[in-house]
Amino acid sequence: LSAPGTYAVCLRENDLAIGSISIMIGKQSHLDLPESEGEIGYWIGVPFWGQGLIPEAVRELMRHAFRDLHLSTLWCGYFDGNHKSRRVQEKCGFIYDRTEKDVLWKVTGQILTEHISKCSREDWKNSFQIRQCGREEMDAVLALARDVFLEFETPDYAPEGTETFLACLEDEP
Repeated sequence: LSAPGTYAVCLRENDLAIGSISIMIGKQSHLDLPESEGEIGYWIGVPFWGQGLIPEAVRELMRHAFRDLHLSTLWCGYFDGNHKSRRVQEKCGFIYDRTEKDVLWKVTGQILTEHISKCSREDWKNSFQIRQCGREEMDAVLALARDVFLEFETPDYAPEGTETFLACLEDEP
């Protein structure tokens, strides 16, 4: 956990570390990447599987890698049979690239089959393109923004700030 580019995955309610996520750039990666590319690796404790915590962390690290570090491509791998890890990568926009057999995993000394996927900066940007939506969809989006703001943000705002934000949601585009 002390390697550069490694972060603890923590629960919001108590900051308890329950996993980790890292970005290994260039030669730091076991994939032998150029300095313009990086590999994301992650793990999370079994009791926290299936709660969407790792996809959230991966998306944030992708944002950091593409926007702040200006990397061109991110890579991610999962070992044969690890369907949850494969699903994380699919949810985050990674696309299958190849399978490598007989990979020595130095952490455990095991010989494994690794499936490798990638996401380019362009793929990532395209996945966030804004599309036009109808009035009904817009109303649903604004209602969600209002509800989330009122539940999670209002306690940190002065009454005037809350009124101003809510007024912005009421304005017609």
